Amino acid sequence: MTTAVKSITADQSRAYMDRVAPQEYSLIDGRQEWEYREFHLPGSRHIPLADLLDRISEIELDKPVLVYCLSGGRSRAAASLLEGQGFEDVSDMIGGIMAWQ
Repeated sequence: MTTAVKSITADQSRAYMDRVAPQEYSLIDGRQEWEYREFHLPGSRHIPLADLLDRISEIELDKPVLVYCLSGGRSRAAASLLEGQGFEDVSDMIGGIMAWQ
């Protein structure tokens, strides 16, 4: 059974990334290519929201997934999509990269 998408703050995301080894979770940046080139979180995989279904096999089903975008809209949609595809531990970073910076 899947659970609802969790919303976590940038500070909670930072704390999680500090305590969990990068290979233990997937960090997904759902923004456009130009946004990703300007700035992205270290270790993130760039998968724009529009490409997510086509590239879903790039994300490991058995690992926690943390999704972010610019301000939280696209990441919320991406997190919901992943949850609907059977991902059980999905977190959406509230406020996106704007909240991180």
